[in-house]
Amino acid sequence: MSKTGVNVKIVLASSIDGKIADANGVWRPLCPHDEERFYQAMRWADAIIVGWRTLVHSGLDFSVEGKKITKALVDPRGEINTNHKFFDSNVNNIVVFGYSRLYPQEKMLELRKKNVNVIMSDKYPIEPEFMLSVLANDYGSRNVLVAGGGTTAWYFLEKLTDVELQITVAPVVLGDSPYHNIRAPSLSHPGLRLRLTSVRLCECGQEIVCTYRKHF
Repeated sequence: MSKTGVNVKIVLASSIDGKIADANGVWRPLCPHDEERFYQAMRWADAIIVGWRTLVHSGLDFSVEGKKITKALVDPRGEINTNHKFFDSNVNNIVVFGYSRLYPQEKMLELRKKNVNVIMSDKYPIEPEFMLSVLANDYGSRNVLVAGGGTTAWYFLEKLTDVELQITVAPVVLGDSPYHNIRAPSLSHPGLRLRLTSVRLCECGQEIVCTYRKHF
């Protein structure tokens, strides 16, 4: 649980060599069981945070059928087209977190016309606790899913004292790709240590589902 009283869960899928996409940013859905695990996490959440690159490459709009949630996009420089389907919703609350010194004013105005709440931070990278505070205080969020990508996942792992990480490891190798499951800077040994809380074989018999916890 974060300082704001929010439960945070990071859910990722990666190759054996720790990549969440190939060199072109392409990642195909895994087995149906892994896809269902991801949708279970989405149904658990009352808010979902996703980085802009993951939004571009996933093809998802991160809405949950039959449930109103808050969808939050981390887009410091305003990279996402304002016509993206992520913003097309009369049901969900939609929030964009941007960096005040780099976010285009015209894009902010376009999104606000679509009833998107564009919130500026004067810090970069945008602090996870700042985003969680907004979601908790303005939208009543208590269960927050961080759906990627690797950079966004790292910020939450680094900054929060209590966070759960679930990674499904697929039996493939993607090689020289810049899309890491956890995109952290170089860390001295032993790095950031997490506690393994569960590991199991997926129902498909080919993927491993590992759950870790950081709790200090």
